[in-house]
Amino acid sequence: MAEKSFRRLREALGLIQHGSFFNIRTAVVFLASAALLCGIYLVASAARGTSEREGDIRVALLADAHLIGPQYVCCTESNDVDNESIMKTVERLKAAQQQIEALSPPPAAVVFLGDVIHNGYYSHNFEWYLANRNAYTVGGEIFGNFSVPVRYLWGNHDYHTSCGSAADSYDRTGLSHRLFRHFLGPAALPYSAVQMGRYKLIFLNAMLGPSWDPTHPRCDTKYASLGAEQLVWLERQLGGGGGGGGSGSGGQQPTFVFMHHPLPAALRNEAPELKHPDVLSVLLAHADNIMAVFSGHYHRGLDWRNAYPFPVLTLPACRYDSDNWFLLHLPREGPARSWRLLDWEKNKGGARCSDTWLYPAATAAEGGLAAAPVAAVAAAGESGGNGGGRPGAAAGGAGGGGPGPGPAPAGYEAFAPHPMDPQPPETGSCGTPRLEEVGAYELEPLQAAGDVPGPSGHQFNPEPPCCLTFQRAFLERCLQEGPTAACCAILGEHLRPSSAAYGASCMCWPPFWSQAQDVFRESGRNASEVLERCAREHGKALQWPGRVGGSCLQPGSRQLPPLA
Repeated sequence: MAEKSFRRLREALGLIQHGSFFNIRTAVVFLASAALLCGIYLVASAARGTSEREGDIRVALLADAHLIGPQYVCCTESNDVDNESIMKTVERLKAAQQQIEALSPPPAAVVFLGDVIHNGYYSHNFEWYLANRNAYTVGGEIFGNFSVPVRYLWGNHDYHTSCGSAADSYDRTGLSHRLFRHFLGPAALPYSAVQMGRYKLIFLNAMLGPSWDPTHPRCDTKYASLGAEQLVWLERQLGGGGGGGGSGSGGQQPTFVFMHHPLPAALRNEAPELKHPDVLSVLLAHADNIMAVFSGHYHRGLDWRNAYPFPVLTLPACRYDSDNWFLLHLPREGPARSWRLLDWEKNKGGARCSDTWLYPAATAAEGGLAAAPVAAVAAAGESGGNGGGRPGAAAGGAGGGGPGPGPAPAGYEAFAPHPMDPQPPETGSCGTPRLEEVGAYELEPLQAAGDVPGPSGHQFNPEPPCCLTFQRAFLERCLQEGPTAACCAILGEHLRPSSAAYGASCMCWPPFWSQAQDVFRESGRNASEVLERCAREHGKALQWPGRVGGSCLQPGSRQLPPLA
């Protein structure tokens, strides 16, 4: 634009000099217009110079699409909200894709955090999936429309394991991994790592260890496990191996870790022959190197606060709301921990749904940011497990301000994503009671696990799960009588580490744990003791900070709980 304006200015001056204009007034008007255009360009350029960081990278994050194919028969989900949302998964993923595709500059990549498809296994024969349209066909069509690279994680619904029955399970390597690669492309590795600028991104697979082996005595698909081979690979990646340069503590690279299950659902001591025998042990051994751990699975957005010595965030599922996607900003320079999650605040307090936000346009003149050259953020390479890797490159750009562990880069605040005003009506499957009903909705104290309203009909299925106001009725019997069978049945059914549970692993969330301890103490009981007896005497899958054999740390601690 500037060159064209200056060229026209030179031409105008030449024409005046040679007397070619029919009058001076026309020349003056033309010159004033050209000067105005040049001024606008220079102001815009100056604005871009203070806000744009050439080489900065943005990555779009989303999780839990649960795509269904034509074989799916409605409605057999665990509750009314799931039954409503499962029939809208395709349209909601497409809507999220359209929003991400409209971003300018485009993100360098999309990271999908697992549960691409929903219970999509109908044959052990790979050829059946080639001959019949199915959930993998649908997934391949939608993800194939992304114009930027997609990096995949796999979730519990992407596999099918029946503990104790190999015949009823589907072969992870011989079938599942073949389906991933065939329908979703060569980037659909079982697990992998990629270099983006100075950061490493590691994509883990939580379904390759003993908890997902139908023949293993510790098979229990409520829990995540990586397997010894992947644990060794992860140790090497975090320790500076696996290729690629970078800077970080002790010469190691600043690294983001992505995993479908939240850390409270990670199996402990799954590979006792290793120095660090589980994913939590490996991560803690390299805690100074980890920028953040992202997960899905619980279907709500949750910042685990100081539950771990590095930021841990769980993304809400896009199956419930097409607004459930987020932008990660990776700075080219400055402190490594100055990364930003630009729009985390659009999630409504740990809810299934998020507000609708507006995102900046392409140029500073339009209120946004210009794209950085592709070469500035080309990926340095990637490595994968169970299938190797391939070279890759990604287009990049610059992000805007917003919440995160560090301050926004100078000048970014004016170009940050921000809420739409007024906010449009919510169209997601959010659950009830809603966030704004906290304090106004009260359940009667529960006497048995079956007393909890649901799973059919529009009944209690709260939008924010870790809310003591809603969960007090779940605890009441335990407060009265301690860890009886009835008390533990209620806690075990509704606080277990599962996306289907209303308050999955809420005890691991520091704000909830602190409140729960106070409530138990006021009733003359010890929360840890009650939960321990529920786990030990009644076999309930519960998690709380410091549990023996568990994956919840005491808030603010780096100390692993003892092994069972």
